[in-house]
Amino acid sequence: MPHSANIALRQTADGSSTLFSQRYNSFYHSTHGALQESLHVFIENGLNRFQNHNAIQILEIGIGTGLNALLTMEWCNRHNIKAVYIGYETQPLDEELYAYLHFNESLNPWIEPFHKANWYTQVPLGPFFTFEKRMAPWPDAQNKDRFDLVYFDAFGPDAQPEMWESQVLSACVEAMSQGAVWVTYSSKGAVRRNLETFGLKMEKLAGPPHKRHMLRGIKQ
Repeated sequence: MPHSANIALRQTADGSSTLFSQRYNSFYHSTHGALQESLHVFIENGLNRFQNHNAIQILEIGIGTGLNALLTMEWCNRHNIKAVYIGYETQPLDEELYAYLHFNESLNPWIEPFHKANWYTQVPLGPFFTFEKRMAPWPDAQNKDRFDLVYFDAFGPDAQPEMWESQVLSACVEAMSQGAVWVTYSSKGAVRRNLETFGLKMEKLAGPPHKRHMLRGIKQ
């Protein structure tokens, strides 16, 4: 399997690709199905709440393979809803890895343009989706009260605890507009309690296949 910088490509049970990080001893997605996990957590339980909007602004913490962004692009183009999508990533993928990624037939042609796009530049993918990649750590104080939806997709709290600390989570909440939605695959109790302290109304929802729960929060 292709690998680069201690990251190796893996195929998941639904045929889509994920990566394994030796640094964090973690997979980027569920091995039971990368595509179905992203669809369940971020699209069905996050983005679908905005079907009656004309335009939305989305923040992603942890771009990774780009799967969440490309699924969002496809959704926006299908629903004719304009989105500006800002993604933060400190460890972008080498071409030796993303050239071999496979999601599905409709998304695959967009993988290379997404990863080759310039950083800190707003890039359109289709008529309704504009994204900007930022190779920078979160938090970023320039984003207060801006985003309608947050995809929190860092490695898990046990693997990358610094990304789940109070400073990081509170900055997410500060960046959210009133009524905005925050979603993650994690269901860790400490994360839920912290976000409640920062002003989100938290829900523990059914998780994707082979995972019991996930978290969603609404800014009050």
